[in-house]
Amino acid sequence: MSKGKKRSGARPGRPQPLRGTKGKRKGARLWYVGVQQFSLQGLRPLT
Repeated sequence: MSKGKKRSGARPGRPQPLRGTKGKRKGARLWYVGVQQFSLQGLRPLT
């Protein structure tokens, strides 16, 4: 989770105060997309 927060350096201070359900949903979506992209990139060179 620390990695995701650090990667979100471009938009800091915004998702933190949104500690609500909406903020969590947005963060989860961003995290999911980031993980998916990272997985795809990591799997690409592995094959």
